[in-house]
Amino acid sequence: MGSKWKERLREIIEADGRSMRAISSAAGGGPNFIQQMLNADKAPAVDKFLSVMNALGDQHLMYVLTGQAQKSTKSPEAALRSAMLAYGVDAGQLDLALGIIGQFVRAEVGVQPAQTPSDDLQQPANPHRGSAPSGKKSQQPSS
Repeated sequence: MGSKWKERLREIIEADGRSMRAISSAAGGGPNFIQQMLNADKAPAVDKFLSVMNALGDQHLMYVLTGQAQKSTKSPEAALRSAMLAYGVDAGQLDLALGIIGQFVRAEVGVQPAQTPSDDLQQPANPHRGSAPSGKKSQQPSS
């Protein structure tokens, strides 16, 4: 990601107008999440970094990662692809990772996968279970 990304992230946070605590909360972290990320000696996990960038507005992603302003509006997938490449994800594994992430995103927004369940999953295991026998009354012990 380069060595200056924390400075650029701090710049975007200061320009945002919200407190670090508010941005931490918007990113799904604890109250000191942003502060700890900026003060840590190592780069954060990709998912944590992306949650912060999502809270700040993903239009800042390329600037924070590379120092260059984003020239055009990218799709979320293109922005994620750029971020993962900048973060050092192997290009050969990138499509696999994006495919897995895409499955979660489609599931979250309610898009069903293209495959259909097999017939044995559509039928109940025992169609008679839970139904009373027809024509017979249950025998209650008399008191």
